[in-house]
Amino acid sequence: MRPHLQRLVRAIRSNWPNTRILIRADSHYCSPPVIDWCRANAVDFILGVAPTTTLRKRSRSWKQCAGAF
Repeated sequence: MRPHLQRLVRAIRSNWPNTRILIRADSHYCSPPVIDWCRANAVDFILGVAPTTTLRKRSRSWKQCAGAF
């Protein structure tokens, strides 16, 4: 993913250098190298996170609170 992002961001910034870039991707693109690259290159990101047993346990109380509204 990172090499694709590098080429894409380079192409965008060569034409529009002051444009703010936001990447949105599914969970299979969510990795520390991608996140680190985005942060180092001033690229905002929204990346999905695949559900795991641990994530489900930790988010259970948040889901219950959200359901109250």
